[in-house]
Amino acid sequence: MTEENFGKFNVRKECLANGLRVVTASYTGAQSVALRIVTKTGSAFEEPSQQGIAHFVEHMLFQGTERFRSFNDIGRTIESLGGIINGGTDRFKTTYWVKVLSEHCDQAFDLLSDLIVRSRFDPQDIERERSVISEEIHRRHDRPDELVGSLLLKALWPDQPLGRETLGRIETISVLSRDDLLSYLRRQYVASDIVVSAAGAVRHEDIVALAERYLSGLPTGHSKPLPSGSFAPRRAIVVNRRSTAQVQFAIGFPAFGRDDPRIYAARLLAAVLGRGIGSRLFLAVRQRLGLAYSIGAGLQDLIKTGAFDIGAGIKSAGLRDAVDAILREVAMLRAEAPGEEDVNRAKEMDKSRFLFMMESDDAIADRLGTQELLLGRTIPMEEEIAGYDAVTADEIRAVAQELFDLDRIKIAAIGEVSEEELERAFVG
Repeated sequence: MTEENFGKFNVRKECLANGLRVVTASYTGAQSVALRIVTKTGSAFEEPSQQGIAHFVEHMLFQGTERFRSFNDIGRTIESLGGIINGGTDRFKTTYWVKVLSEHCDQAFDLLSDLIVRSRFDPQDIERERSVISEEIHRRHDRPDELVGSLLLKALWPDQPLGRETLGRIETISVLSRDDLLSYLRRQYVASDIVVSAAGAVRHEDIVALAERYLSGLPTGHSKPLPSGSFAPRRAIVVNRRSTAQVQFAIGFPAFGRDDPRIYAARLLAAVLGRGIGSRLFLAVRQRLGLAYSIGAGLQDLIKTGAFDIGAGIKSAGLRDAVDAILREVAMLRAEAPGEEDVNRAKEMDKSRFLFMMESDDAIADRLGTQELLLGRTIPMEEEIAGYDAVTADEIRAVAQELFDLDRIKIAAIGEVSEEELERAFVG
């Protein structure tokens, strides 16, 4: 067992005999408990013919177990404890979580673990959820501001797991069988790829005992390596042409992941360029030109790889002016290090938002479970803050020079625009 402090939280870790890890964060004065079961399974581990199966399995685990026979039973049970339950799937992990008052922790853990080990996968439930997921996919495709991000991923990582949508495709979801789902569950939900995390009013020994009681029967299995992906080497443009009031577009540049020491400089570059109402893109494109309601930049750090992206919704007539403004700001950061005011603003924003988040036991449980699962360690708050403080303006500029290569830019757009128009706007 290991022990460390994480801000106001006392963090302790332990590994069970079957390889399942338990990490807890307790602090005095809490009344609630945030529980997570985090599994290393998501869209990045799927075969092309089974795209969306991780998300499908997540849906099915809420449809009834041998003891809690239906979705209604699960919902009413947790709500009778005053709690909240949900789940989520992304590229690398699927998370099942519950939040309750501390006196109901044992019952909540019992229910949450039952989803993992005793779900029924009733054929009628499978067909209903197949229809539900299909509608979820249709809804996403009807929302250009969401869909454009998926198009950008395909441009960054074409024909690769990292470029696939977590929801899957109608063509694959429609043919997945009960045997496919159960086989995937048995293959992916193994103890070596599962972390139980808990934060709030918890005793570490109690959570370990609950994990031993309910999850020690899971097979150890073999832990899966995280995929790194291979970027498309040249410029790429992806367009979904349709009638819309705005052109939704996203720009992506190949970047690096969480395990790269330049990650803090890259995050601060995103803050300087496009995070918040004082960022350069917001001031240039919205405030000075009035061409967008919102515009922003961000960094997707996917552990071993990543992408720097810029996104906005622009009326068609203003697209060229908006692109010119964006490229000017990008060029300025390549040419000259940001000033002290910009750097200090970015550091204080990122550090403050991180510390705001760490006030929540939900965020703590999620962070600790995810980091332990994907990084093999939890990053102390002091290390995170020191990482931001150590970055210099010249380091931010160096990252901008490396990332902002127009020969490798990826562009995705939805609206009344063609590939040729985007090519002219971005390249000339």
